[in-house]
Amino acid sequence: MTKKRNRLKMATASFVFIFAAPNLDFKSEDIRSKLREVPNATKLTEIVDARTFVVETKPKSMVARPVVFVYLLDHLEECATAGKALGLSTYKARREPDQRLFGDDGHGVSGYLTIVRAGNGERIIFLQQEIDGVLTIGGEAVILLTYQLKVGALSPTGTEYRLRGWIRLNNPILAFFSRIFAARARLVAKRQLMRMLGVPVAVAQAIESNPDGILARLEESFPDETAPVGPLINLIRREYAKP
Repeated sequence: MTKKRNRLKMATASFVFIFAAPNLDFKSEDIRSKLREVPNATKLTEIVDARTFVVETKPKSMVARPVVFVYLLDHLEECATAGKALGLSTYKARREPDQRLFGDDGHGVSGYLTIVRAGNGERIIFLQQEIDGVLTIGGEAVILLTYQLKVGALSPTGTEYRLRGWIRLNNPILAFFSRIFAARARLVAKRQLMRMLGVPVAVAQAIESNPDGILARLEESFPDETAPVGPLINLIRREYAKP
């Protein structure tokens, strides 16, 4: 019985992560004002207002060009394919006919992701996900991702990013207990969030550290230019072309 309780606790905490994320401004009114610019955003505003809780991360930095990082974020199916080919990730993703992205991390977490607003230095993302475990836990979240060239960077390769998320669990009982164990849930959420976002971060940093080597490996794995990562290959060629 104790093991079952522990597994349920872990599943509940893990779910919280999926939707964890933050922004440079801590106020919920900030995300509401941004959502006013998103068509048909009533449902997203409801999630923010009826959130189970909010999770945020401190600013993180990586050695990668913003243009490459953002491209990978906006084309996560391509990013997942490249990450798998390079041995950096087991994440799987596919684009549905309605343009939603379906993702599966291979560890019981799956769901749909839609970028509802792409602004300069930020992305607003709508998530609908599930965790399979002792119970199947479902929920929705609005995530605000902000990014910028790292202040003081000596080259265009230092990128700083930050996440904030408004999470709503569909099950009211689980939502109640997640509030009781909020501190633990947020801690697990942050760790797992970084693992999720780690796919585009890892691919972007690998490209930055060895663009010629990564390009050669992708060209070898996908010799046909119409392959799923063809546009990424062309981006690497343009960004890292030698003078």
